[in-house]
Amino acid sequence: MKLKGDLHLEDFIRNVPDFPEKGIQFKDITPLVGNPDALGTAVKALSGPFKNAGIDVVVAIEAR
Repeated sequence: MKLKGDLHLEDFIRNVPDFPEKGIQFKDITPLVGNPDALGTAVKALSGPFKNAGIDVVVAIEAR
């Protein structure tokens, strides 16, 4: 997804090969969460399709 200027959300996701074990490609979103523009764009992209769905609360687990 394109951000302001020439930035893309993919630029804020760091690949960590072979973590936690060989053959697994871990996707670290810490850089995305640390950038207000990137995080805002990601939240809008994820929530946009549900904007008028009458949802009052969203609950999620956090895996870190």
